[in-house]
Amino acid sequence: MSINKDESWAVIKKLDTVKDYKECAHVYDEIFDTLSYSAPSHVARAVNELLGNEKDALILDAGAGTGLVGKELHDLGFTNLDALDGSQEMLNIANQKGVYKRTICDLLGTNRLDISNDTYSCVLVVGTIVPGHANASCLPELFRITKPGGLVVITTRDVHVQGCGHAGKSLAEWMGIHEENKLWRKMETRRVENYLDGHAGSIDIFQVV
Repeated sequence: MSINKDESWAVIKKLDTVKDYKECAHVYDEIFDTLSYSAPSHVARAVNELLGNEKDALILDAGAGTGLVGKELHDLGFTNLDALDGSQEMLNIANQKGVYKRTICDLLGTNRLDISNDTYSCVLVVGTIVPGHANASCLPELFRITKPGGLVVITTRDVHVQGCGHAGKSLAEWMGIHEENKLWRKMETRRVENYLDGHAGSIDIFQVV
């Protein structure tokens, strides 16, 4: 049975806990296909432009869900992908795509991940920093696990950029603060007009110092 747009939005608006993701994992891909979710393909193309000569670069898909981004990267020839998500049921679906070498069940936040310092050439956070999920408090942990000179790519809908903050400051403010503190530098921001069901979003690409 197919899922229409109204039903898809109804599910998305109720996604708040790991239990919610467990219950919708089996229809997650269909929901986002119905809503023409374009962020995974846009991010994969951006990574290919930046790392296209390094198809074996170690990349973490942080907040991987069911592996939509990983599938796009794999289709472009990237072979060294890990996935992190807070829902094991979502990771089980991701594993069925056969594109990840390692999957890690954990949440993005102030907690220390089971990942060594300076591990990844690129960390992707696609559609994960949204209200009720990850927020700006996870950024220092992204710096820690990314190699100096490596990339952190963050995507979100426009409506969330001024929210999803931490300690009284927005996500956008924390991005700027970390740049002022020379933890990373912004390389570029790419606009995505049809990010999700006609809603606009952005792809922010940073290089860790």
